[in-house]
Amino acid sequence: MKMNKVSTYYETVLPIKEKSTSENVLNKEIEFRTLEQSLNRIETKLDVLFNMISKMK
Repeated sequence: MKMNKVSTYYETVLPIKEKSTSENVLNKEIEFRTLEQSLNRIETKLDVLFNMISKMK
């Protein structure tokens, strides 16, 4: 999956708090930062899930 498709996917699934349309570079930085934050939240949720699964065994 290409980066722009991943970015579009996360934009539709997760809310973006800040978005600027003034310059393309700024948009890309905001998209990257937002995507990175979203991925960090997903990683955290997965860690919690895997910890719960390991405790159930």
